Amino acid sequence: MLPAAGDQSVSRAPTQPVFARQPSAASVAPPSTAIRSRFHALTQTGTKRPLDDASPSRPGGPSGPAPWMLSHETPLRQTGRALLDDLLPQRLFSPAGSSPARSLLASASKQRADVGHVESLRRMADRARFEVQQVEAERAKEREEALRGRQALERELLAVRRRVETLERDRRWLADQEEREAEGRRDADKRVAKLKAHYEARMEDLAARAAAVQQTADAADERARRMAAEHAQEKEALHARLAQAERAAAGKADTPADDVALRRRVAELEHALAERPAADSSETPGRVAQLERDVREQCAYISALEQHVQRLRDPARRQSASAGREHEEVRGLRAKVRRLEAQLADTAEMQAQLGVLRQERDQWADVFARGKDGVGSPYAAAHVVAEQRQALQALEARVGVLQDAADTARGELERSAQQLQASELARRTLEDALAAERQKAARAETARAHATREAAFLRDQLQAYEREAAVLSPAHDKAAAARIAQMERFIDEQRTWIETEASEKPAEPQLPGELLRGYREDAEAARKELDGAREENARLVRQLEALEREAAHLEHQVGAGLGYNPRTTRILQLIDNPSARDFAIRSSKLAALSSENAALLERIRQLESTQPQEHVEADSQASPFFHTIDILRSENSDLRQQLESSSKLISRYKTEWKRKAAEMREVVYLILGYRVDFLPNGSVRFTSMYAADADQNFVFTSGAGNEGIMSLSGGGSKSFLKGLSNDIRYWVQEQGSIPGFMAHITMHSFEEVGKSSF
Repeated sequence: MLPAAGDQSVSRAPTQPVFARQPSAASVAPPSTAIRSRFHALTQTGTKRPLDDASPSRPGGPSGPAPWMLSHETPLRQTGRALLDDLLPQRLFSPAGSSPARSLLASASKQRADVGHVESLRRMADRARFEVQQVEAERAKEREEALRGRQALERELLAVRRRVETLERDRRWLADQEEREAEGRRDADKRVAKLKAHYEARMEDLAARAAAVQQTADAADERARRMAAEHAQEKEALHARLAQAERAAAGKADTPADDVALRRRVAELEHALAERPAADSSETPGRVAQLERDVREQCAYISALEQHVQRLRDPARRQSASAGREHEEVRGLRAKVRRLEAQLADTAEMQAQLGVLRQERDQWADVFARGKDGVGSPYAAAHVVAEQRQALQALEARVGVLQDAADTARGELERSAQQLQASELARRTLEDALAAERQKAARAETARAHATREAAFLRDQLQAYEREAAVLSPAHDKAAAARIAQMERFIDEQRTWIETEASEKPAEPQLPGELLRGYREDAEAARKELDGAREENARLVRQLEALEREAAHLEHQVGAGLGYNPRTTRILQLIDNPSARDFAIRSSKLAALSSENAALLERIRQLESTQPQEHVEADSQASPFFHTIDILRSENSDLRQQLESSSKLISRYKTEWKRKAAEMREVVYLILGYRVDFLPNGSVRFTSMYAADADQNFVFTSGAGNEGIMSLSGGGSKSFLKGLSNDIRYWVQEQGSIPGFMAHITMHSFEEVGKSSF
């Protein structure tokens, strides 16, 4: 490139590389601008001036024009004569010293290298923009997943609310049942009191009647004994008199003397009677008749007494039988009275227990009203407390595991935060470097435009020389030809030098680009891991808070003694407290992690204090990148080790979960009588142990959106379900009780198995 004669300061000023320091446009004008303005002024001038030849080979020396060229005066020769003072061959093409053209070509080659570097940076920026878009898409996907998780939690909360409402309805139903049972007990107490009063009155009446009947029977027995004695006496007297008469008659009949005497006596009596007066004769028949009447009366009285005794014997027998029955009734009534007294004692005890239960019910009602647990009875509450104690132990174990996971996640979060800070610092450094490279690229683009314009100007100048050579005669100036040859050699030398400079550093921008690409990938992976660790830490913190709240609630219930029954509950005192042991373990782990974290922070501060400052040159900016890459690699290895340990822990959890799930299925089969099988589509199949065929099973499906509501969706055999259509309609559709339906099917199958076995 040929500078003008008046631009001595521009041509002799050393040209510095563009990426090191660029002078301002106001202080120094580009040489191409001065040459182009001078050439434009020459082409626009219409005067012709003689062309001086200042070459060393001219005849007149360097101070005057050649005589053979004085007749050929052109503006171009005049311009060449003006330019010869500063564009000498030994100065322009001197290989030992620096020249403006060489400096400009070196600057142009470096600018082209910078342009390549800028293009690489632009490609890396595009890649970074694409990666940022990918990260934003992943963030959007994570937000969608978080939204779906939130919706799932809302559905679970809705299911829990429905379960709470169901438990509340059950509690109200149990309260109503208890009130109805209390009312029934009160009615039973009233009926028992009435029956007791009725039985007491009847017992008193029966006792009075029994006493009266006993008195009547005693009087009748006394009269019967007295009459029997009198009748026996009279009968004995009559028998004695009859015997005496018979003996007398027999005696008289046996002795003839007696007959003679009797006859004599009869004769005497007849004689006496004949001698007595008529009054005496009339008195004897009257006495005989009187005696006969007396005898008949006595006989009639005796027969009447016998009849009366006979009549009294039947009522006496009936009264005695009735008295026996009355005695039996009295004994039965006394037994009933004893049973009623026992029932009254039991009733009194039940009333006392009822008062205690009512007091406990009021206390439970207050507790349930404060707690709103949805438990309807103390027994259910005791069962719930036992379950909650077991759940508390399981939660304490889970709290320990989650605390360890939270500590690990907290350490990962701190390391990720430190890594993020280092990444942010490196990002700001890269942004500053990118801004500087952009400025260099802008300056290189400007220099490239100037070089393009200068090349066009040189081409125009060469074309002018060619036109001038065509106009001149064949014996033209040898010095011009020599200069053209020298200029061509100079251009060749410059082209060779440019190619050499370009081939010396072909891959300069590749190494920082690869480092930057790897660094960006590691930084993006670290950022993703940091986000995942933050989300996991937040989830663990929320889960830990929920577990702590539940544990506090359970500890409050256990400490208050809710559901304590001395008959069924025993209090055990543990020598080794698991919660204290776990707390000591967590405290020791936390102290160890805190000390390790402090040591790591101190090491990071030492590394940051010994880290070199940022330099201007591009080679000095690569050293912090290697340090950051080493840190990221070490952290990556730590994260991989943690991932491997987490994988082992998850594998152990899966194995334990499978074992517990199999144990739970076996427990459900042995206690409830149903084999539980989880199908691939999310349904659950129940098969009874009393089923006659393997197709006799039921399939239950959860509600829409996994709301935790099970519904009967089918079974193995259509004929089996068709035979149970009435039971399904009553239990499932009308009553809405799947447990009742399953219990009914279990009892029915058990009865069928029992019938078939007989």
